[in-house]
Amino acid sequence: MRAVLFATLLTIAAPSIAGEQVGRYSSLDAGPTDAELEPLKTSVQVTFPQEVTTVGDALEHLLEPSGYEFLELSATPVLTSRPLPEAHREIGPMPLQEALKTLGGAPWRLLIDPVARAVTYEPKPPYREGAEANAERLAADRDDPEDPRTLGPIARGASLYQIAAYVAPRHPKVASQALYEANPQAFIGGDPNLLIAGAKLEIPDTEEIEAGDPDKAESWFGEVTQ
Repeated sequence: MRAVLFATLLTIAAPSIAGEQVGRYSSLDAGPTDAELEPLKTSVQVTFPQEVTTVGDALEHLLEPSGYEFLELSATPVLTSRPLPEAHREIGPMPLQEALKTLGGAPWRLLIDPVARAVTYEPKPPYREGAEANAERLAADRDDPEDPRTLGPIARGASLYQIAAYVAPRHPKVASQALYEANPQAFIGGDPNLLIAGAKLEIPDTEEIEAGDPDKAESWFGEVTQ
């Protein structure tokens, strides 16, 4: 009788293998969720702020809380330098991985390296040749030896931040301030938000941009884009 009673007490006192007891009649699973195991499965719902102007900006904004980073490959600037479509200004709710596929669109295959926690894209076979050719053209335009210090004429609808992200992808806000200060005549009424279509911009030296103060540029950018 004592042996049976002791076994019964052990059964009552032992923790549940399936979950952790949180009440008399309920328990919670003790293991991690799918999103905790695989951050790209986290559900996201995002409205991108106005300073997010390109697909590359949107990727950086989406990935920042996830612990993953985006890696540029030879062809990806063709995608990341494009303006963010208005249809993608609001995304979700959906898993982060699906949001990344949405930003890339049908021509691009999402590649994930879970070990390095990095993502990138490659063009699918029907589009690969065109994407690589366009990437070479972009690189040639950026390194144009005939007039490396000017850019333009600027297309209608282009923004200062979009151009800065193209000139200095790693320091877009510092480059925004440097471009504005080097080209005040290219903005209607001196407003950094009103870039004149057809203007030609003088591009500051790379060293000058990289020497800029990111905190001051962040403050300046926040003030002029309010």
